Amino acid sequence: MSSSKQRTKDYIIKAFLSLLEQKSYAEIKIEEVILKSEISKSTFYKYFAGKESLLDGAILYFCIRYRNVMSNLSNKKEKNLQSVANFINNNRDDYLSLSKINSATFDVSLSICSCWKKHYPEDCKYNIYYFCYIMNEFFLDLNRYDAETISNKIVTLFPSVRKTFALFTIK
Repeated sequence: MSSSKQRTKDYIIKAFLSLLEQKSYAEIKIEEVILKSEISKSTFYKYFAGKESLLDGAILYFCIRYRNVMSNLSNKKEKNLQSVANFINNNRDDYLSLSKINSATFDVSLSICSCWKKHYPEDCKYNIYYFCYIMNEFFLDLNRYDAETISNKIVTLFPSVRKTFALFTIK
């Protein structure tokens, strides 16, 4: 997808996430997303088949941003932890908007895991479910995090998988 098309798609998703801050998923109409995005109806349907497709796109959008953080990790644990802390602190609103969707068939953390497994199967060997669980814990806690706090919480939540989080744990 060209960068211009990707920007349009991202803009539609951001408008949807913005609406989720104000309304429930069930209350949001496609027409409202189109109006908020300042696009035509045909442009919307060029990228999304409907509201469920838009929700899937929002989950993938979130996964792509998080994967970008993960793919830029280095051997410097402090830098990695700060990158994750920045991601959490800068993307909490989007995550919380998605987590407000109450449905018997939708759980934001599981949806992110499923999306990741579908689009990035090569990453599954890195225990993405643990990462998604941890992200869920951090996003739902409204505190802002620094590197040391993230490291301590990871070790506390998953003491038996320290090797999995070797790039994140200071101790």
